[in-house]
Amino acid sequence: MDAPDLYITSTQLLHPEIIKTPMFHGSKLSAIDESKCNKCGIYKNYEFNAITKDLIIDGISCDACGVCAVACPVSAFTFKDIVSGNAYI
Repeated sequence: MDAPDLYITSTQLLHPEIIKTPMFHGSKLSAIDESKCNKCGIYKNYEFNAITKDLIIDGISCDACGVCAVACPVSAFTFKDIVSGNAYI
């Protein structure tokens, strides 16, 4: 059993008291600022084809590695934290 799944077993056996459940930010989501983008097409060189010709980022294909942000000549890419789940404390 993986450590993140330990909560499932421990609730059935130990009946712990949950003190708080803060949001867990373990992933990032890429975004394109179209006002900065000069449509240079450099994104076409990316291995995962996560960016369409209409500058839409496929959230499944994009793993938020940051290559686009490094390669972009006009810094049009940003990353924001997204909620991946909750931590149980």
